[in-house]
Amino acid sequence: MVGGTSEAAESALYLSRFARTVVMVYPQSELQAVMTFKEKLLQKPDTIRLVANTVVEEIVGEAGVTAVQVRNR
Repeated sequence: MVGGTSEAAESALYLSRFARTVVMVYPQSELQAVMTFKEKLLQKPDTIRLVANTVVEEIVGEAGVTAVQVRNR
């Protein structure tokens, strides 16, 4: 998941119901999501991994995503 907004947090929480791990990458030092979503994200440390100060450089893959290249800010 890319972004630290409430919408991104809501999507990450939804995806965590189906995926073993959801990585949430956002460029800010702190999530921009409302406190309710922040609290819910922090309650799932084994499922949702938060990666601050990071941007997506490249998405790799032809028919589907095979890799995502990120860079710390």
